[in-house]
Amino acid sequence: MAQTAETTTYLKEIETELYESISNRKKLQSWLFFTSCQVSSASLALWLFQVSANLVAVYCLSSFVALLPGLLEASGAIAITSKKEWEVSTNLETVTKLVAGGGTAIATSYQIWSRVQSTRVGIEHSYKVIRKDNPYLELVNSVVPLVIVAAAALGLLTWRLKK
Repeated sequence: MAQTAETTTYLKEIETELYESISNRKKLQSWLFFTSCQVSSASLALWLFQVSANLVAVYCLSSFVALLPGLLEASGAIAITSKKEWEVSTNLETVTKLVAGGGTAIATSYQIWSRVQSTRVGIEHSYKVIRKDNPYLELVNSVVPLVIVAAAALGLLTWRLKK
């Protein structure tokens, strides 16, 4: 009888150690997933920007990847207690992941936005220099559309006369 009690105690200790080990591995795996998503989000955003993807797509995809670990944990933290009530039990890890993911998304978006702004300023500066150095550019900009309209009208008129 004493041997059975010792065996039961020993098995409970092993079971507790196994559950603690599994829990620690899950936490480590969760944080590794979080870290990889943050790095991937920033890298994805900058890569999509480099290949001239639509800025809305860049912002949406990078934000989704950055927020993914926190959203997955938050979705697991919501439990239905009855048909009318919801119980939300978020822990500090989930909130930290959501805030850090949002911060990563905002920082990456700001970096891309600042590059777009500096490119826009450079283009405006180049345009001003070109306009200043070439006074006939304004004349060309106003005459070319008139020439195109006149050529189209002349072409339409000659086509109608041939029929």
